[in-house]
Amino acid sequence: MIEIKEILTRIAKGQTKRKIRKDLSVHNLTINRYIKEAKCLGIDPENCELSQITDNLCSAISRNTTKAPKTTLYPRVIIMLPVKDRIEAYLKDGITKAKIIRLLGRDGIKISESSFLRFVKAHFSHLNKNITVRLPESPPGKYA
Repeated sequence: MIEIKEILTRIAKGQTKRKIRKDLSVHNLTINRYIKEAKCLGIDPENCELSQITDNLCSAISRNTTKAPKTTLYPRVIIMLPVKDRIEAYLKDGITKAKIIRLLGRDGIKISESSFLRFVKAHFSHLNKNITVRLPESPPGKYA
């Protein structure tokens, strides 16, 4: 919100978009988006008083221009979700990931190893616990 107010204030003072972009490291499209949204709310930042640029205006612009993070459904998720229970059972049985990929391939589910590993990491993080083995104290350089 502070960034929005700063941009609109500079526009109202007559600074160029190029100068604002350079000083604040903001993309030109972002500046244009804030100006367009301010105009939709009834304030023209290029021809207004500084007192018209209020916190309420900036919060309204922020609400209207901020996009919620989209949840992307990757093709691997679409392919793998129907067999998620089978994959979990295979992992619990100790079957290697390469073997699981081959078993799924026999059923017509073709997926790359990297996509499979990403799916496993995203959906079965509770199964991939790292075990730390504490070694007894030893003289320096013994295990090197």
